[in-house]
Amino acid sequence: MLLNRGELDGVRVLSRASVRLMTTNQIGALTNWQLTQNKWGYMVDIQEGENAPSGSLHYLGGPGAYSRQGFFSTRFVTNPWLDTVILTMSTLGFDGALLHNLRMVAAATAAVVD
Repeated sequence: MLLNRGELDGVRVLSRASVRLMTTNQIGALTNWQLTQNKWGYMVDIQEGENAPSGSLHYLGGPGAYSRQGFFSTRFVTNPWLDTVILTMSTLGFDGALLHNLRMVAAATAAVVD
């Protein structure tokens, strides 16, 4: 639905303006607290520029990619440029799973051939 800018199976669920606000920087020059050092939209981690090299733990897939991670390390990464959605699921976040989760996202993003 987010990859399709608010539409799901041809039905508009969110307005284009809502998706645009969710996926654009809402915190100015600050960076988020997570390891990615990206920006925050409305509850999504946004990669605005090339803040990290491809394949690194901080890379979501390039400018415009955005993600959200839940407490139990379920994470989705949406990349409009690559037309992909990556969903990872792992164990509890406080047991060190975040780094492994970011590695899975980096590997899956690197595996996309355009």
